[in-house]
Amino acid sequence: MLRVTVEIWPGGEPRRARVLATAFIANVSDLEDISNYTMRVSEGVNPVAGTPAWKAEGEMRGHDRRASVWSLVAKIAAWAAEQRKAVIRRGTPEDSLGYDTSDPMSCARAMAEAAPSAKNEAHVGAEFAAFEKRLMKTVPKDDDKATDNKAPGAPDEGRQET
Repeated sequence: MLRVTVEIWPGGEPRRARVLATAFIANVSDLEDISNYTMRVSEGVNPVAGTPAWKAEGEMRGHDRRASVWSLVAKIAAWAAEQRKAVIRRGTPEDSLGYDTSDPMSCARAMAEAAPSAKNEAHVGAEFAAFEKRLMKTVPKDDDKATDNKAPGAPDEGRQET
């Protein structure tokens, strides 16, 4: 497996390095001369481009392993760039309260600024109600089936061991 990590080193300083994108590339054809690969790529939020974080998985077929590793990396990078364009075209899901969620920090600041005014109170209440409705679908309705948090095989209180 290959792991390709793209980092930025602000001012050329390694201690300030941060990862921008990562690719995991696995040969799935027993290392044949002409090989097939699966890959998983991801890129973090890009405030410069104004794009959200994204991930994608895919396949690369028919790569000549006798070529430089950079040839494979270039093909994967080109594929990843196309996947990123698809993410940007789809965009981020609209926030029910109308916030721009493409920049999480700006979104959080805007939410914090709006909190004291209670301008979103009705919307937040609706979000909580929707969440509770989804949650109730996953909780068992029969209270008798609830667990008692006892270790398996632990004796019940009030019952004598024989």
